[in-house]
Amino acid sequence: MMARKSSWYVSSVRLIGMAMGVAAFFCLLPASSWSDVSADIDNSGYVDSKDLLLLHEQWHQAVPPYIDPSEQAVAAIQSVSVPVDKKPEVTFSLVDGKGKPVDLSKVTTIRFTIARIIEIDVAKNRTRYQNYILNSAGQPTYDSGGKGNLTALGNGAYKFKFNSAINITQPNLTHTIGAQIQYNLDGDGSFAVANPLFNFRPDGGTVTNVRELSTTDACNACHNPLALHGGGRRDYGLCTLCHHPDVVDPDTGASVDMAHMIHQIHISHMFQKENNAGQVNNGINSVSPYVVIGFQNSVHDYSEVTYPQDVRNCDKCHTGSAAHPEQASWNFKAPSRLACSGCHDKVNFANGQGHGGGIIQADDNMCAFCHSEAALRDNHLVPRNSPQLPALIAEILDVTATAGSPAEIQFRLAQAVNNVTSTVAPSGLNRVAVTMAGPTTDYTFDLTETITDGNSTGNPDGSRNYTFNSPIDASATGTFAFALEARSAPQTIKGESVRSSAPNPVVYVPITGQVEPRREVVDWNKCLNCHDVLSLHGDNRNAYGLCIMCHRPGGDDEFRRNAGDMPPESIDMKYMIHKIHSGRELDGEYTVYGYRVGSATNPVDFKEVTYPGDRRDCEQCHLPGTYGMPAPAGALDTVVTQELGGVGEVWRLKPTSAACLTCHDNNEARQHAQTYPAISGGAEKCIDCHGDGKEWSTRKVHYRGL
Repeated sequence: MMARKSSWYVSSVRLIGMAMGVAAFFCLLPASSWSDVSADIDNSGYVDSKDLLLLHEQWHQAVPPYIDPSEQAVAAIQSVSVPVDKKPEVTFSLVDGKGKPVDLSKVTTIRFTIARIIEIDVAKNRTRYQNYILNSAGQPTYDSGGKGNLTALGNGAYKFKFNSAINITQPNLTHTIGAQIQYNLDGDGSFAVANPLFNFRPDGGTVTNVRELSTTDACNACHNPLALHGGGRRDYGLCTLCHHPDVVDPDTGASVDMAHMIHQIHISHMFQKENNAGQVNNGINSVSPYVVIGFQNSVHDYSEVTYPQDVRNCDKCHTGSAAHPEQASWNFKAPSRLACSGCHDKVNFANGQGHGGGIIQADDNMCAFCHSEAALRDNHLVPRNSPQLPALIAEILDVTATAGSPAEIQFRLAQAVNNVTSTVAPSGLNRVAVTMAGPTTDYTFDLTETITDGNSTGNPDGSRNYTFNSPIDASATGTFAFALEARSAPQTIKGESVRSSAPNPVVYVPITGQVEPRREVVDWNKCLNCHDVLSLHGDNRNAYGLCIMCHRPGGDDEFRRNAGDMPPESIDMKYMIHKIHSGRELDGEYTVYGYRVGSATNPVDFKEVTYPGDRRDCEQCHLPGTYGMPAPAGALDTVVTQELGGVGEVWRLKPTSAACLTCHDNNEARQHAQTYPAISGGAEKCIDCHGDGKEWSTRKVHYRGL
């Protein structure tokens, strides 16, 4: 459902009448007449109804859940029958997340569609859907009965009767009923959604043949959530009922078959790259964008879509379902022209152009003859996942670190080839380096040094010792972090140059006091939900704990820029990642200069990024309870300085502001965030208005109400 105020907040508003009585009793007494513990929560000078709302929010801990159970639509289809009039009757339940029946007067949309699974060749996993109800353009649609065809059975149970009569000629086939049900929430324009599905055979036989090649959860690992056609269709299974090989966009002629369409959308960023490189959009022999015309002639051009991982990672989406995990491999076992041309769109099966030297393919019957499962898996293997690449292992065994002296690390490098693991020296790899940063409260410096055979010494057990060239500052305190990186030499696999990299170990060593590891605020596995692999800076760095050592509050890209490209840009982790994932939503720009190639600079413009999730969902990346206000003790300002020309400090943001102003990046927001520290002695006062229990709590304004 769409973003909205939480139900408990709306319920609080309903207490205004009670508050008026309280306010009348107290006659809106000035807060100064109260004791030192004032009920004037919003500091307005009066105790009024707004303070009661805030008190209610505080009493309930002021942390609305992202998904309020009372706002969820939970629907299930129990049975389907087809009486003599051939108009199906569907018995189903509809309750909210607390099990309470939904008030039928709130239901705004209720419609059902029905399709059957055509068994082309079940033994070869070749099946497809075919619809019964079509619109004037020949596209699948829903029955138009609506609430007028709905009968309440009590306790949240209902019966829906189709207006459309369907002619079932093959009752032994699996038939699937799918629904789009929506109901209003508190009259504020938001709505709850349910898309129940039900498989049955009209002859009453046991259903043995279904299509469950993926799941909604697989889509929502990135999309958070996928909500299309006005937001009312959110279930992968419902999508497949209408998006099958029969269906084309009548305006563009483009296929909207599920496999073809999804492949086309997710490789669309490749269209733009090839076109920018000089390709001409003149049909089958060049890359052309995927465009379909939607409701009310809305144009959907997907050439701007950016996909955050290798498109050959088929397993990301092809998961099968919990009941049918074997269908995860159907894409390799039952290849088809529509599915394959979703990515290989330069192939013309009708005339053979671009297909095996001119092979014409009139149907899908012979696809698997040439394209076996083994061959397809090999062709779609992402080179970095090839067993030909050695698996690297890097370990930090010990660290000696004392203020005023160079730090020394003991480490071990190993590689596994054909399941045989052996130690390896730095000379056997392309790069080995160690990074030191400190203190862990918030990093103020980082130092990376390259390790070679010549500047490290070997030990009998295969480990090695390395001593930093520079000593730790004599005044250093707190805990320092040490991380190791190692990568193999380039290797050509499937025509691509790839390298193996070791997972980066990070260890923490106290310079003074007890060890204090760097606070953990991000779940790296959540990053990999979308990215699959994050191995950056030449396949060297793949651990969040190492990333933040260099991407610290004072980090910038000055030394990657030429004089004419100044001023520098911040690469502070919280600032950078929020900026990158805002991408096209930014009011301004965010361009960072990366590693130079010779004297050439390498600007990376993140304005092209299209984030498929909801930026209000902080836990899409963050660990629970690790974000919000106030900023952690010891957190530093994000600062950009320019040494070139002796410019010095370019700009500075307080810790909380640095995070918030990356999404809220317009000038008004920046002025707002910088005003309050300026009038309060430099301290951030964000929590006074945006903290839990406050009128503009971030928990409230980021509330999504899914």
